[in-house]
Amino acid sequence: MVGNGPFTLAAWRPKQEIVLKKNPRYWDAEFVKLDQITAYPYDNAETAYKLYQDGAIHWLPQLPLPKLDEIRRRAEYYAAPYFGTYFYRLNTTRPPFDDLHVRRAVAWAIDRTAITAQIVRGGQIPAGSLCPAVAGYTPVAGPGLDIARARQELAASAYGPGKQPLPPIELHFSTSEMHKAIAETVAQQLKAALGMEVVLRSSEWKTYLSEQDRLDYTMSRSAWIGDYADPDTFFTLFLSHGGNNKTGWKNPQYDALVGAAQTETVAAKRWALYHQAETLLVEDQCPVVCLYTYVAQGLLDQRVMGLEHNIRDLHPWQFVWLEP
Repeated sequence: MVGNGPFTLAAWRPKQEIVLKKNPRYWDAEFVKLDQITAYPYDNAETAYKLYQDGAIHWLPQLPLPKLDEIRRRAEYYAAPYFGTYFYRLNTTRPPFDDLHVRRAVAWAIDRTAITAQIVRGGQIPAGSLCPAVAGYTPVAGPGLDIARARQELAASAYGPGKQPLPPIELHFSTSEMHKAIAETVAQQLKAALGMEVVLRSSEWKTYLSEQDRLDYTMSRSAWIGDYADPDTFFTLFLSHGGNNKTGWKNPQYDALVGAAQTETVAAKRWALYHQAETLLVEDQCPVVCLYTYVAQGLLDQRVMGLEHNIRDLHPWQFVWLEP
């Protein structure tokens, strides 16, 4: 791997460690204080937390859910706004989500506050909208918990008493204790509100991505972290021929609204166009069901200096150092 940045790749041992060494040829090498950075790609957050407690790790940006109450009492715990949204994709090419009313029913049947307050518990914000507030843009409200409305939508669908039976819904997610806990809660909520049978299926990361790309799922756990601080990074996801759409949903009206917003130079008019697009996406058509916006949370050793929190949680390592 060739680069001219402050660090170079010294070692990459899959599932063990990634080692970066200071680049002596970097133009500002004298300013760089760290000689080496080692990253440990642990799947098990409990293992990583134990290493942090033992002083083997200085920064732990993923936390074990069972220990979150204990962790939040530590002086090194932090939680900061993060430009990302946790949501479910619905496969609109596969029953029952080829039926618009079933998609809407799911969107209005989920109690997002219960998920953020009882499961993730890190200050995440319940949200039925796709794009977090950014650069002057305020998102639409999106769906919230309204079981009566959800049942009306399901009754208007092709499924139910006197109609075809609603098939079991498979909820697909990448292997993670947090994703599993959220999926179990959503399954319980859909069962209680709508009588839906939800079957959980987890896959390791590469398989999960491949299955999502092939639309080999019914409902799939997803998330998006903004690439740049503008609403456009979220709304281009679901253009009809966008490579990140992965729902089978195509809507020319949505495409036109996003396209018009991309060329509009007056901010207020841009936000109005994105509002229309977001309303169409999350309230009317519902190929995605949004759950919450993220926070960046973790543990940071108090000796670490120069690591500043920001909405994209990106950190230029040449500005980071360790105090004795």
